[in-house]
Amino acid sequence: MPSALMSDDLNTQKPKPLDIFIVAEQFRFAGKLATLVPHHPSLKISQLAFTHDQNLPTATMVCAAFSLEFYFKCLIRMEKKPYQTGHDLTKLFAFLGRRNQTKIKKYWNTNSSTVISDVQKESIAIGCQIQEVNFDYCLSVSKDTFNLMRYIYESGIPPGAGW
Repeated sequence: MPSALMSDDLNTQKPKPLDIFIVAEQFRFAGKLATLVPHHPSLKISQLAFTHDQNLPTATMVCAAFSLEFYFKCLIRMEKKPYQTGHDLTKLFAFLGRRNQTKIKKYWNTNSSTVISDVQKESIAIGCQIQEVNFDYCLSVSKDTFNLMRYIYESGIPPGAGW
């Protein structure tokens, strides 16, 4: 683990953006593996054969949410702002400078057609009408994904708490 992230008191440290980015990438890769490996038995890696009949959405969502949290924290540090704690994605996004917020939203708008379609289909399937599926909506319903999904076995997902 990068040395800057080993301190008990990160608020007094100034973690380097690169160290945060490396951890973000690790969780993103783990989430991608949890998504891809069970659905691609053609990978023919004997050590991964046990996963081919698994469905790992919780692991995927926890890793994806955690990686996004770290990407936001990396950008915050790149902006020379104080290190932020917590997992709320909307608060972390709001702490970003306008320039990074604009770039992220522009990227999302260009690359989100599958997400928008999936959210619309799911909302119709459960009888919930969503006014507009956009970046702000998706971020708001995803803001607590890390906390909700890592403890899903305790109480499930409360109604109206997100996905």
